[in-house]
Amino acid sequence: MSFRFIHAGDLHLGFPFDRLEGVTPAEAARLRAGLFAAFDRLIDATVAGDADFLLFAGDVFDRNFHCTESRRRFLEAMRQLEKSGIRVLIAAGNHDPLPEWEIAPLLPRNVRLFSTEPEIERFTFDGEPQKVSVAGVSHGSRLVTENLAAGEARLLANEPGFRIGLVHANVGTQPYAAPVPLEELAAAPVDYWALGHMHRRKLLLSRPMTVYCGSIFRLEREGNEWYAVNRITVSGSTIHQELLPLGTHN
Repeated sequence: MSFRFIHAGDLHLGFPFDRLEGVTPAEAARLRAGLFAAFDRLIDATVAGDADFLLFAGDVFDRNFHCTESRRRFLEAMRQLEKSGIRVLIAAGNHDPLPEWEIAPLLPRNVRLFSTEPEIERFTFDGEPQKVSVAGVSHGSRLVTENLAAGEARLLANEPGFRIGLVHANVGTQPYAAPVPLEELAAAPVDYWALGHMHRRKLLLSRPMTVYCGSIFRLEREGNEWYAVNRITVSGSTIHQELLPLGTHN
């Protein structure tokens, strides 16, 4: 069995750059345009990279859901992916909890927005009976102290084939963003943990592969760096991770 997927998240579409210290209105406008451009490159890379599905690990949107442009651009992108036959799975995060997804009824049929209770989405590829199971769960509010990953692990324990846990969570000390101990992720019956929340890309574990995807664009005043998304190719028992650069942002 061979398949490929993109792991992204923490897009923060609609981010209020004008609220950052020292950012002029002109610079804020340039940064907003840059974020949308990075999102467009993400969608293009997903299509060009022959991905079977795309995972969003929370915080697709920032807190200001009144941003009509963000909603419009996101829905257009999901329809583009639908035309390309690419499924999209979304776990809402602490910046865009499920109750604030007013556009949910407008999402095309290729998109699944997970509930606040862990759920499973199953795939088969190449006409083979072996399955790929993705467990996903969304934040129900901006303050979640429950360990959401634990419920996903329990569901995946009964699944055959390749198992993915998709969750917006804090692996560390923050008590408000679905905290989970790293040792618990390490012991879970999961092949790949697709994590969101931290804005810097980071590989936490190689087995099971446990990855923070990072943001697609610089959201704070920090040094320049490359921004990319994770493209994961699974062939048999081999998991290959590669980075698809989305460009630099000054």
